This record gives sequence, structure tokens and C-alpha cells, in this order.
Amino acid sequence: MRTGLARPGDTVRRRLRRLVLGLMLLLAIVGAVGLIADNTVTGKFTLLSRGYAPASDANAAALVDMVDAETSVRGYLISHEPSYLQPYQQSAGKALANIGSAGDALHRVGQHALDGMLQKERSLARRWLTQIAGPIASSPPDRTSIDLALQNRGKQMFDEFRAANEQVATAVQTRRVRIRSDALRLKTVATAVIIGATVLGLFIGTLYGLRVTGGLVRPLAALWAVVRRLGAGEYGARANADTGPVEVRAVASAINTLGAQVEAAVKANREAEALRAATVPLTASLRIGVEPMTMCQGLITGMGAVFGVDRVWLHTFDDNRVSPLTLQWHRPGLPQLPEPKGGEIGGLRSLANRLWHAGGVVEVGDHAEHRDLGEFQALVDVADRFGATASVTLAIGDASSAFGLLWVACANVPHPWTPTELSQLTKLAADLGRSLVQNSLLTRQQNVIAQLRELDEAKNALVSTVSHELRTPLTSISGYVEMLLDGDGGALPPTATEMLQVVDRNATRLRSLIEDLLTQSRIEAGRLRTTVTRIDLHEVLTDVTSSIEPIAESGGVELRTQLPEPGTLCIEGDLRQLEQAVTNLLANAVKFTPAGGRVDLVAEAADPSGLEADIIVRDTGIGIPRNELPQLFDRFFRASNAAEAQIPGTGLGLTIVHEIVLAHGGQLDVKSEVGVGTTFRIRLPLASGDSADPAAEAAPNGPG
Repeated sequence: MRTGLARPGDTVRRRLRRLVLGLMLLLAIVGAVGLIADNTVTGKFTLLSRGYAPASDANAAALVDMVDAETSVRGYLISHEPSYLQPYQQSAGKALANIGSAGDALHRVGQHALDGMLQKERSLARRWLTQIAGPIASSPPDRTSIDLALQNRGKQMFDEFRAANEQVATAVQTRRVRIRSDALRLKTVATAVIIGATVLGLFIGTLYGLRVTGGLVRPLAALWAVVRRLGAGEYGARANADTGPVEVRAVASAINTLGAQVEAAVKANREAEALRAATVPLTASLRIGVEPMTMCQGLITGMGAVFGVDRVWLHTFDDNRVSPLTLQWHRPGLPQLPEPKGGEIGGLRSLANRLWHAGGVVEVGDHAEHRDLGEFQALVDVADRFGATASVTLAIGDASSAFGLLWVACANVPHPWTPTELSQLTKLAADLGRSLVQNSLLTRQQNVIAQLRELDEAKNALVSTVSHELRTPLTSISGYVEMLLDGDGGALPPTATEMLQVVDRNATRLRSLIEDLLTQSRIEAGRLRTTVTRIDLHEVLTDVTSSIEPIAESGGVELRTQLPEPGTLCIEGDLRQLEQAVTNLLANAVKFTPAGGRVDLVAEAADPSGLEADIIVRDTGIGIPRNELPQLFDRFFRASNAAEAQIPGTGLGLTIVHEIVLAHGGQLDVKSEVGVGTTFRIRLPLASGDSADPAAEAAPNGPG
């Protein structure tokens, strides 16, 4: 295909039109050649079929008619029978007519070359018929003789006719042979011409078609190759827009434009991804708990490197959400910017608040050609004073107002800020604002927690001191009361004995309260010491039952126990703490069970494997509301129905039990229903090397 710049009017439509017209012209030429050849051959055969062949047949028929007439006349001369003249009478007119038909046939095909011969033949035939045959045929049958000279002249004349007829036949036959030969030769030549013209037409049409289609296919194939390269990610591929029809060049130009746009978009996307990836460490540096000054300085230094700018300036105002600070970073060689003062700070705060509500960002790609920014023009004017050629100003805030400004600037050349840059700057400003607020809140919370911790430690110290100070005189009181009840001070009246017993019970209750306070104080201070020994559950639970039985009897509560045989269930733990935990549970069960109720204490293996033991305290008391069960082990918590029933308590017993069980690696569970009762289960690991045999467990011991 011819290359180079295509003509402006060289369209696909025109090329296809030229192709179709060219093929039609070739087809017309081939058809014309074939038609001419066919007409030529047909003309030759027409001469034969419509001219010479009928002329030859008519001439032969004329000879036959003349011979029949001559034979008939001669027979009449010999026999004198009139019947012999019948063939003559039939053939005489036909002979002349056939000679005329031969001339007419030749005239029909435009041949007049034999007119003279035919005229001579006709003349001889007419002369013989009129001068010879006519007189003989008209002579009477009884005529006995015919003029011999007439016969001789008739014979001579008939021979002349025969010679003229033969001359015509020979001339016709000669021309027939020559015309047939010419026709066959023309047919061969015409066939060759038609075939040659057809082949030549096909060859020329094919060449022209290939040229035209090649001029379309090759540019389209090149376009398809470019499209595939673009689809494969080779965004720099371009099509040749200077060759091919107008439409193909237009498509090539569109593909090149699209490729350039895609290449630019991919490049921008890669740059955006790289920028987003580079800002991830900056976002990660905004951690809660980092000192604000250090965090902000690291951020603005990183922003200068990531965004390729010359200055980054950060200022937060005096606000109850954050602490005031002013930080800046600049490339080496640039001067330090002065800090804002007095009224300037007030103006910046006002602009920051308006900017916060207006979208939070003002960007200028070229300070020499920037548009008027209305109320935010002052921000651009400040940047101009500091020598900025391009800048972005962002408001930093939280909730309904701003508390700072972040300024990023270039000092050498204009910088058209991309959407990705503005998006990442806005995100960093938002993250910075949240981080500053959260760090401020965290600092305040830490200060409050430190104060609360100091107060809690002071409270624990007070409780410990007071408990120790109360326990000493209480021990003395309990001792003297016990001595008086034992009679060491002499006999006492019954009324005094009852009073002392009340004093003894309340002293015991007070001592239990003091012990709970001391235990809770040790737990909170982390000073609860555990002395681990091997403990037989049968022994420890028997001791606890013995101490609680008098309280149960006085309250009208039935206390039942189901304990293992001695030595069958042993754990490793602190004996005193474990006694305190079970005592608290059992005392609570008795306290919250009305008279006539029952409390069960059960100790058994948790499962057949014998790796854990369960201590179960079950009562038929007032129960605990379901919605209050999650708070049951909180210190000083008391169930609402217990408070309504005015049942005394501190709300520390179950908290202590829970802490002791956890310290022993166990688990404390509770199930309760108001008005039905409560079940506590302590699950503790058995001492290593021990395995409980369920068959060896003792039967219930009955009430303790």
C-alpha cells in the first residue's frame, strides 16, 4: 500500500466505492469482450444457418425439380402418355421458386455475391421450361415425332442449367466451408479472448481489491495491535495516525488520545498510591500517648519530605481541648518564620474557624496568578509575605470549631496541587486534630487516674490503720467478755449474762467485719499472701461447719453437709483463706435463709477423671434478682432485695470469696432465683498425684 500522508477526502467509503466501481468496470469490459466475440461467432453461424444452408438446400431442390421435369418430358416423348407429364407439371414452378428461395436466403444474411450465378441458373431454367419443355408438353399425344433439333437444343440447354446449378452449389458450398471454418476459428479465438479477459479481469480486480483492502486491513490490524498492547498494560503504545483512510486515522488519533489519557491516569494513580503509601508512616506517627510536641514535630518534618515542599508551619491556639504550640520546619537555607503575636493570633483564630466551616482547606498553586479568595485572602497575603509561591492552608479542629492552622508551602516555583495531595493533606490535618484532642484527654485522664490512685491508696492506708487500731481494743473487749461469761469475775445475774452474750455476738460480728476490711485492703494493695499447703477438704469443711452451726441453730435454719471421707479430696492452697471463703459463703447462705429453710454444703469430685473438686453451698433463701447477678462480685455491692429486707452486710464477703478462688486457680459460679434460693459452686484443682474415687466418697454425714 502506498504510504505517506493520505488525502483529506481519502475515506473508507470512497475507497470501497472505487473498489466496487473498478470491479464493475472490469466486469463490464470482460462482458463486452465476451459479447463481441459471441456476436461475431453468432454472426458467422447465422450466415450458415439462415443463409448458405437454406440457399444450398433450395438450390439442390431446384436441381431435383428440374431433373424430375426433364425426366417427365423425356418419358412423354418416348411413351406419348400424358400421365408422364404429371411430375413435370408439379416440379416446373417449384424449380424456379427454389432458385428464388436460394437467392432470398442469401439476401437475408446480406450476401449478394451469387446473385449473378443464381440469375443465370434461373434464366437457363426458365428458358428450358419455356422453350423446350413447354412445347413438348403442349404437343398432342398422337404426335409421332419431335423435332430432333429441339431435343438436341433442349439437352444442351438442360446441361447448361445443370452446369449453372452445379456452379451455384459449388460456390455456396465453398462459402459454407469457409464460413464454418471462420466460425470455428472465431469461436476458438472468442473463447480464448473471453477466458483471457476474464483472467485478466480477475487478476486486475484481485490486485486492485488487495490494494484497496490492504489499505484498510493493514491500518486496522495496526490499530488492533496497539489496542492489545494498551490492554496488556503497555500504555506508551501509539498508533500511526498519518496513514490510511480518514476514518482509520481518526480512530488512530482517538486511540492515541485515549492511550495518553490512560497513561497519564495510570501515572497519576501510581503517584497517588506512592503518596498514600508515603503518608502511612506519618499517620502512624500520630499515636495516642506520645508527647504532643514530639509527635507534631515529627509529623511536619515528615510532611516536608513526603510532599516535597519547602515549609510546614503548625500553630494551635490556647483552647480547652489542646495545649497551645507553634512548630515549623523548612528546608536548609530558608529563614525561620516569626511566631504570631497578640492581635494577629486572634485574627488567625477567626479565619481558622471560618475556614473550618467552609471546608477546611485553601489551596493556591501559583501565588503570582491566584484568584481572589474573598474572606480567606488574608491567609494568602500572609503566605505572600513569607515568600510562598504555592501554598495550602488547612484548619485543624474538632466538633464545631477549629483550634489550629496547618500551612504547607513551596518557596521556589509554582506547584499545582493534585487532588491526591489535597486529600492526603486534609486527612493528615484531620488525624492530627483527633490525635491532639485524644492525647489531651488521655493526659487529663491519666492525671485524674493518678489522683484517684493516690486517694485510693490513702483510703486503703486509712482502712488498714483503722482496722488494726480497732482490732486491738476489740480483742481485749472480747477477751474480757469471755472471762466474765466463764465466771472469772464472779457469778453474774441472768440479765447481765444475756447482755454480755449480746456484746460477745456483736464483737464477733465486728471482728469479722474488720477481717473482711483488712483482707479487701490487702487484695487491693496486692499484698494478699498465700501460704500453700496440702489441705484435706473433709477437715477444713468440718471446721467451717462447726463454726456456723450455732448461728444456723439460732436462726432456725437446717444445715446439712455431704462431705468426702478424710483424705479422699485434697487440694493445695492457703488454709486460712480457703476457710474464710467457705465461711463467707456458708454464713451468707444462713443469713439470707429465713427460719425453717435449709442450707446444704456439698464437696465432691467435679467429674469421673478426678482432676477437680466442687464445693457447693445451696440455700432456700430469698435469692438474687437475675439482672443483678453480673454485679454480685463487685465490692460493696448488695442485692436490692437484701437491702429492702434490711439484712445487715458490707458487700465485701462475695468479693473476697471471688478473689480467693481466683488466686487458687479456681472458678466461682452462681445460680439464683428470687424466692427459690441460691447455689454457689467453687471448683478447685485437686492436689497433684491425687485422684478422687467416686465410689470411695462418704455418704452424707447428716446435719453438722
